[in-house]
Amino acid sequence: MSRTTLVASLVALLAMAASSVYATTTLRITPTTALEIVLDEHAEEIFAVDDAESMAHDTKDRSWSVQRPERSDGVDTTWLFIVTYRIDGTIVGRWQVDTRTGKSVALPQA
Repeated sequence: MSRTTLVASLVALLAMAASSVYATTTLRITPTTALEIVLDEHAEEIFAVDDAESMAHDTKDRSWSVQRPERSDGVDTTWLFIVTYRIDGTIVGRWQVDTRTGKSVALPQA
């Protein structure tokens, strides 16, 4: 293998690795990731407030919202999200999610 081919192969390999890391990092800070974490970690709680019989037959509006918390104290909220679940406009679940760690904690239903 020539030196030029070896260098070109290494550059291509590094570019692929860098784009993979970028894609992984970018995807982990999305609101979708925050919602996935809540659904994975709190499925039992969610099913407890929204029983299967009700879900199968009622016409209640169910909505999820995901937003970054507003902070004016300089704290970096790049990775933080507040996930809220509402049934007919009533908050039935709220969680703070850190997508960097993949963890969430329940919040009061203010």
